[in-house]
Amino acid sequence: MPQVRELAERLRRSPAVLLGMNVSDGVKEASAVTDAHGVSHTTLLRAKRAMREYGIDGIPTIVVLDKQGMVREYWTGHSPSLVEELLPIIEPLLE
Repeated sequence: MPQVRELAERLRRSPAVLLGMNVSDGVKEASAVTDAHGVSHTTLLRAKRAMREYGIDGIPTIVVLDKQGMVREYWTGHSPSLVEELLPIIEPLLE
């Protein structure tokens, strides 16, 4: 999750929106997870349906959508180079 936090911080002042998804059934459980991992971006609660609709089966997963809502990139798993690999994909979509 450190890479996702860094990505969120790097995109904070841009028009990009970073949403997390938490599948915990309760707010208390979800808050415990986000607090433990220092998550500061918006997190959708009880997101099992959204995860199914986007075919998400691993955590973390990043789905990059363009302005028309089309999937432009799909990333699953931890990677030390996540930010360096995703920013060049995301930044042109913000123009």
